[in-house]
Amino acid sequence: MHILRFLQKEIALPKTTLFVILTLSGMANSALLVVINTAADQIVRDGEPGQLFVLFVLLLSLFLYTQYYVLQQVVQAVEGGLRRVRQRLSEKIQQVSVPFAENHLRLGYVTTLTQDAATIAQGSLRLTTALQSLLVIVFSSVYLFVISPLSFMLLISFLAVLIPVFSLNSHRATQQLQQSHRTQAAITGKLADLLAGFKELRLNPGAREDFVQDIRNLIQDSARFKAQGN
Repeated sequence: MHILRFLQKEIALPKTTLFVILTLSGMANSALLVVINTAADQIVRDGEPGQLFVLFVLLLSLFLYTQYYVLQQVVQAVEGGLRRVRQRLSEKIQQVSVPFAENHLRLGYVTTLTQDAATIAQGSLRLTTALQSLLVIVFSSVYLFVISPLSFMLLISFLAVLIPVFSLNSHRATQQLQQSHRTQAAITGKLADLLAGFKELRLNPGAREDFVQDIRNLIQDSARFKAQGN
């Protein structure tokens, strides 16, 4: 994945520390399930689960703190990496020749870079949440195996069918969203061209209508690709 390569190259994160914190978060989340089930079992047996409340609060506090800590570290590191990338791009743009700038630098490219930065920031948070969820699944599966091996085997069988189906649909969705992104960049470029050639198009109604129709078609395509991908 491109975003993983970007994170590895541009983002300075204490990976070992974050993994340990994420592991604690996953363990705390899974331990909450154990506490809730144990309390429910005690209630069924006419027991008093009140002593488990303190443990529940401690585990919940640990989970919330570790989640906050990880997301805070990721957000700060990603924004710092994006800031450095923007600075490098700004410096490189200042060094290009005038003919190259006139022929190749367009508003569409600048807007696309801005959109990509927002996508990277959102994607980084989603990756962090996904890793945390994966660890929760792992620890919860261990607990499930302890209390019900049959349920655990049914879960594994279900995942064996579900994961390939999900992967196939995810690949198709990614292609649609990438196409929508490229189409959106083309729309931005077309709008920039429309503004640059406004006077010429104003004098040629036929060419102007064709140009505007191209933009309409691109807008429809972008909306269709995005809807299908989502």
